[in-house]
Amino acid sequence: MLVLFLLAVLGFFVILRRTPPSSDPQTIFLSPVSRQHLDAFQGEDVSSTALEKTKNRFRQMLEDGEAQALEKMLQGGLDFLVQVRALTEIGTESAAQILEKTFGKPLSRDSMEQEWFSIDLASGLRALNRHDMLPEMLRYLEENQHGYHHLLAGELICFLSFEGYLRKPNNPTGRLALKALCLALQGIRAGNSPSLVSEARLGDLLEALWDSRKAEKAPAAVNRPDDINPHMALVFHHALRVLKRFKGLKADFPGAGETADECQWQLTRMESLEIHIEEYLENARKGLQYALTRSPLLQHPDYLQAMCELKCPPNGELRKLLHDKNYAWKTLLLECFSFSKQDLGDFLLDWAKGLQSSWGESLSSRKEKAACLASLARCLRFHPSLATEKFLVKLALAGKGFPQLEALNALGWWEPFGRTAVISALKKHCGDKQMETRYAARSALARLGERSSLQWLRSGLLNDDPFIVHQTIHTVSTQGISLLWPELDQLVDAPDGDVAVHAREAIANLSEEL
Repeated sequence: MLVLFLLAVLGFFVILRRTPPSSDPQTIFLSPVSRQHLDAFQGEDVSSTALEKTKNRFRQMLEDGEAQALEKMLQGGLDFLVQVRALTEIGTESAAQILEKTFGKPLSRDSMEQEWFSIDLASGLRALNRHDMLPEMLRYLEENQHGYHHLLAGELICFLSFEGYLRKPNNPTGRLALKALCLALQGIRAGNSPSLVSEARLGDLLEALWDSRKAEKAPAAVNRPDDINPHMALVFHHALRVLKRFKGLKADFPGAGETADECQWQLTRMESLEIHIEEYLENARKGLQYALTRSPLLQHPDYLQAMCELKCPPNGELRKLLHDKNYAWKTLLLECFSFSKQDLGDFLLDWAKGLQSSWGESLSSRKEKAACLASLARCLRFHPSLATEKFLVKLALAGKGFPQLEALNALGWWEPFGRTAVISALKKHCGDKQMETRYAARSALARLGERSSLQWLRSGLLNDDPFIVHQTIHTVSTQGISLLWPELDQLVDAPDGDVAVHAREAIANLSEEL
């Protein structure tokens, strides 16, 4: 179980924002419930004595007709995991109904704890084959996504009835199933156990999805540019990313015996679709924008997200949408301009001037403006110029919150036009009280080859504490610090298997960025 990898990748920035500003950079605060679940995810057994005691007590209560009292006992806390497992092992209709009624209830004010409790319940309901609950759980996943939603998605796609919803991808529950499958595929690269490939029968699921697109449409409409399903495109995109990573693990595939054999079989089935999926994605890159402009406004976020993931260059119609004052999804739209084959720096900066002068000072306006500035900073990383650089430096020095953080993240990707000004702005934030800001500034300096920042990250890769190693691998990977590629190569053969897998994933991410 990749518990440290999971913590570094899935919960890293969420947890950082929960850390007091004055805390030590290497200290991460987790609630006892989250620590308990992370230990269980790592493979630590629940106390058999506590489990048997709870089972005996619950069984007696059910036999005495006290189901309602038992239901009220299920409250969030350290006992919840044991209680859910006890009811699962009892396995009666009454026990299953209690789990069903508990799913979705608010059990903790801590969003991460609430998500762990949902994962507990989903696992229990899956073990008891409560397939009628799957649509409700898919809706819950859609509405509640925090640091560990990939794990909940992984539980849901393992339901035997899940494949049936994929066969109808255009109805409401089918769309939710597609989103869950997409999250689970992303999770395989970010902490979910590799055994999910066999447990969820991923090859079978992808074959069912591929067949569904032909079954629901006339042959001539299958690849029509205005008939691209954005959720399906995302699923196929992330499936290929998973497949490419596992291709290099044939000799030492994670798992053993039948599990490894079943994983290989499922990957073989995925591989048989690879050429067809690549062709579908190529058509999707050409057709998503055409489909977006002809789809209802409420569906635009789905198309924009798919366009960002597939790196579709924007057309002229998207520029018109950007200038539409009433368009609600400018932040996602701006991300698409990152992949333009033209230099749009001046166009985007002119748009930003209008943005700053036209919006009011209401709370909603300030929030929308900050979100747009953060997206604009991420986009300008791909449009280097002196004007772009000056704008990012100004935003890094004067901005607050995410606009400032994204401006720091956008610097250092090209040789500065004004190196002194850029280095000075970055060094001012190396001692910032917010850990995200410190990491962003040091990472930008490392991209520019600044020795002390490179050495700081290099020491993190060689640290004796596995968590710090994972944290640093994550930073090197997501911040594109290719100068530390040789150090990542060495970690691929690390004695710690989790570190080795994380290093492989980091190298794969760096390769994709290049």
